[in-house]
Amino acid sequence: MPVFGKREPADKRGLYERIRGPSKEEVETAVRENFGLKEGRYVEARYSDQQESIQTPCVVFLIIGKFDVGGETCDEAYKGYTITDESAIKLWAHSAVVVMPLT
Repeated sequence: MPVFGKREPADKRGLYERIRGPSKEEVETAVRENFGLKEGRYVEARYSDQQESIQTPCVVFLIIGKFDVGGETCDEAYKGYTITDESAIKLWAHSAVVVMPLT
């Protein structure tokens, strides 16, 4: 099972307010700081599904949409999914995530 667990943001409402429309860099910083991690990479799939390479273990924070990993579909927005033993995720069209390594 590639999804090891889910993480709630420390301040879900505050995080939502910080990521509603700023630049990619501001979104990365807001999510990364909320989870207490050093790095974050914003990825979005606008009009079609998109395969995205990841290094595990990592947390994939779903902002909007859905993504598949290891045969599972992750679709709870504003949740951080801890991913292990996978090398890629598939973002569905119209989805956005922030990928944050745990190492």
